[in-house]
Amino acid sequence: MSGPGKDHRARRVKRLQPNYFLSLRLQGMELEKNFCSFYKRTAEQFAGLQSFLINPATMHLTMFVMHLPKDHIESAVDLLKDARSLLDDSLQGRAPTIHLAGASTFGNRVVYATPSPSHDLETLADLQRALQDRFRDAGIILVGNKPQWTPHCTLMKMRGGSGNAGASIPPESWSAYKDFTWGNASIAGIDLCSMLHQKEADGYYKRVAHIPFVPD
Repeated sequence: MSGPGKDHRARRVKRLQPNYFLSLRLQGMELEKNFCSFYKRTAEQFAGLQSFLINPATMHLTMFVMHLPKDHIESAVDLLKDARSLLDDSLQGRAPTIHLAGASTFGNRVVYATPSPSHDLETLADLQRALQDRFRDAGIILVGNKPQWTPHCTLMKMRGGSGNAGASIPPESWSAYKDFTWGNASIAGIDLCSMLHQKEADGYYKRVAHIPFVPD
């Protein structure tokens, strides 16, 4: 005998969660120093927000996220490796550099450092669209992505679901950085990273594939 609750469970579609993503790791001495300073200042002055702070060792721009079953990981790795000609055509064998200045928020639940408009940022946006199309056309399950890519480097992020309903990150915790210059970031390549595996020894996400902008 089936009741309303059982019928509801039968109709419910399991939502796939992202577990891998393509990332652009941000590196630069001034940038890393400033991210660490922000982390330390915020942790000291707003102790209740410490769990929302992002480890400076993981600073990056996310290109897009995906759900990869175990039997699709190798396909995603191959797709990234096969993008060599796309990278070479876009950047002519050089590594892009972007400048980060200012901070903003997504609905007071995510605080991020803002990349300044530049030719290299436009090139990365074109690459993001092209790679996302390639992965989608190859049957990779893309989940949790917005229609328009908004490049950002996350500094703070509220975690959890209903327990944080209606809560927000107070503006006073980051408003001093609205016009702050974070510094320049060099980007060595594109990484396929796992969200679930243990971080690497340097604190960055576990990388299962990497393609450099400057060919070896």
